[in-house]
Amino acid sequence: MTIHQLLVHTSGLARYVFQPDYAERSRRPHTAADLVDWIAGVPLALEPGERSAYSDANYALLARVIELVSGRSFGEFLRDEIIAPAGLAATGHRGDAATPVPGLAMGHVPVGLREIEPSSPVDYSASTGSGSIYSTASDLLRWHRALSGDEVLTPESRALMFRRHVDARGYGWILDERLGRSKVSMSG
Repeated sequence: MTIHQLLVHTSGLARYVFQPDYAERSRRPHTAADLVDWIAGVPLALEPGERSAYSDANYALLARVIELVSGRSFGEFLRDEIIAPAGLAATGHRGDAATPVPGLAMGHVPVGLREIEPSSPVDYSASTGSGSIYSTASDLLRWHRALSGDEVLTPESRALMFRRHVDARGYGWILDERLGRSKVSMSG
């Protein structure tokens, strides 16, 4: 299994959010190392390199690689190397449920046909690397502009990130066309 395979979802790793114990695990704090230990106990869904299949586990492992290489936590690395250089004022890594984030919307779930109630608390550290970042619309625009400039990526890294590697996958993106125009997206 390679970093390239993790980036383009050809690692064969199963989606840990579909594991029977995910709901319970998502309510308590985890380090990136904890997630790697958990993922290591889940059987592969496919042989590495067999084909592209989205899995959040890929980016959880990449978060741990970043920690090991940088000597910092994933959140510290994001803050120092990505968020601050990109000028993002209201973006961060939500490493635990106990740390309040000003202005963060609270999720709700339906109860019956006309009522809602607050959803169960989620500790976002359970999705470190694949879903633990919060932001605002204005910061997402800043992020878009930063990806086009040299604040966070070298031209070589940007070219790799936005190149089709497997199917329509770049590094972290789906690269497609819609109505005759290039489209870059990622819904996961």
